[in-house]
Amino acid sequence: ELTILTSSRCLHGDDVRENLFKEVSELYHDLDRGLTPLTVFFPNAPTDRHKKRNAARQKMVELFGKVIKNRRDNPDVKHSDGTD
Repeated sequence: ELTILTSSRCLHGDDVRENLFKEVSELYHDLDRGLTPLTVFFPNAPTDRHKKRNAARQKMVELFGKVIKNRRDNPDVKHSDGTD
């Protein structure tokens, strides 16, 4: 959890850490568990872990798509992330 807290602050910014931390943390967990030795040889094998990994990836795309859109729509607002 400490790694997620640190990376969410440094790479994603305060808005993600403060508003989406719990959800992003759970999604990272599903992504991590979806990377198994089987994944190297059969990345699309129909396993429960791969299904959760794929669902987590799609949800991440949706969540961060909203964050990116908000930042683009509000360029004058200072966002604290790895780019500042």
